[in-house]
Amino acid sequence: EDKATQKLMMLPTDIAMKVDPVFNPIAREYADDQDVFFKDFAAAFSKLLHLGCASQPIAAPTLEAKERAGREFREYAMHGSTQRMQKPALIADVHEREADSGRTALHKAAFWGHNQTVTYLLDELKLDPNVTDFSGDTALHDASRFGHKLVIDKLLAGGADPNKKNKAGKSSADLAEEKRTDKIANTLSKTELSVTPHMDAIKSDIRTALVNQKAFACPMAMRVAWHASGTYDQQSKTGGSDGATMRFQPEFTDDANAGLTMMIDMLKSVKDKHPGVSVADIWTLAGAASIEFTGGPKIPFAFGRTDSDNKKPAACPAHEIPENGRLPDALQGAAHLRQVFGRMGFNDREIVALSGGHTLGRCHQVRSGFDGPWTEDPLTFNNSYFKNLMNNEWQERNWDGKKQFEDKATQK
Repeated sequence: EDKATQKLMMLPTDIAMKVDPVFNPIAREYADDQDVFFKDFAAAFSKLLHLGCASQPIAAPTLEAKERAGREFREYAMHGSTQRMQKPALIADVHEREADSGRTALHKAAFWGHNQTVTYLLDELKLDPNVTDFSGDTALHDASRFGHKLVIDKLLAGGADPNKKNKAGKSSADLAEEKRTDKIANTLSKTELSVTPHMDAIKSDIRTALVNQKAFACPMAMRVAWHASGTYDQQSKTGGSDGATMRFQPEFTDDANAGLTMMIDMLKSVKDKHPGVSVADIWTLAGAASIEFTGGPKIPFAFGRTDSDNKKPAACPAHEIPENGRLPDALQGAAHLRQVFGRMGFNDREIVALSGGHTLGRCHQVRSGFDGPWTEDPLTFNNSYFKNLMNNEWQERNWDGKKQFEDKATQK
């Protein structure tokens, strides 16, 4: 479609970002500083993709004026940014923990498989390899859960105890077996083995599936990952990306998921090439990769999701098919956003950051009842969504579709 003929639009939930007194300054900050937006979005989107997939939720870093001690150091550990961790002011906070989970920088680095960072923490900063979080998990528990062999080897060499049990009575090998990476038990016995899926190879096949078949495939891949993950309920532990339950009724026919069948079918070729990787992992990795492919930030990602078989009773709460209506309703306002995102455990800053995903893609009236892109280049991930939202004056569009807004000055 000719970009010159596209009318830019905003949805009622987008306008909420501009008019709400708490959302507004955050949206303005993102409009003025793309780096800040990228940093916050990467953390919040990663948290979304992993809700319900680990023993402890992944805390998304924020940029509040009064950050808790050690937050920045742990954030760099999560991203594997070893060089940035070496500032003296940050090193002073190396032993600080997350207040809600007790997780340390070593837990973060091990969870994401950052071997260089784990090596730095053990060899240079002399962290205790057997330090536990509030659930009794060590860094070895985290690394074993997702099959990070190099990290496991380093932790074992550094004195990590493979027999140490958490408060649930689980050892590292127990957790590996529960996540269907049971062969890691051999690694814990010093047997040479690598069971971690090769992320680069899978991402290459995802790129082929997305780029070679349809121009707007990257935005659609992000939407599949978002919708698969955005049903999570932190109280019931149901919904979320684990299980890939969007394959089944009634979630499959939820109005909010209209048009996603095409992307689900496109990603089947990736599953065919990597039968040992779950559909849930492929969907979420495709969403993370699509952001990177279109110029956005790299999204921290860990494997380990499993696929629901839609049997009754479900193998675990995450494999239950969630009821329809959990995803955001674009016709609503700020209170609705806080209710939907709050159910998943997101704060106001994370809500605004995730809304920035609208910088990719467009709406189609035949699918959603809305029409048009949010930005002039809907195939590039940047902060244009926030620039347009905050710098333009928006008025309700006079047309026969659902309520949406157009730029008052240009009516485009």
